[in-house]
Amino acid sequence: MSLHADESKHISFSLSQIERLCQVAKALSSPLRVKMIGLLASRSMNVNELAEALSMPVSTAALNVLQLEEAYEFYKEDPAFQQELTALLNDYAGRPSRL
Repeated sequence: MSLHADESKHISFSLSQIERLCQVAKALSSPLRVKMIGLLASRSMNVNELAEALSMPVSTAALNVLQLEEAYEFYKEDPAFQQELTALLNDYAGRPSRL
């Protein structure tokens, strides 16, 4: 299976790479997890600190951190996948929406 960036470019992902892409996309689809990434980008925090900063139960924060960790593991496993995903994102960055 492959994804087409446009008529002149062809980016192919293997089945395992598609599964990785879905896992990463799923992790980033939550506004809460994106907020967590933003907080963690500024400083190191443990789950208790994240839960407090986001006014949520520790158990909720822990489950969301786990999803982010799993997605990162999928992402870092395959350097070729990282390059293809970066190329795909760079190709679409800055393009006007087609909606």
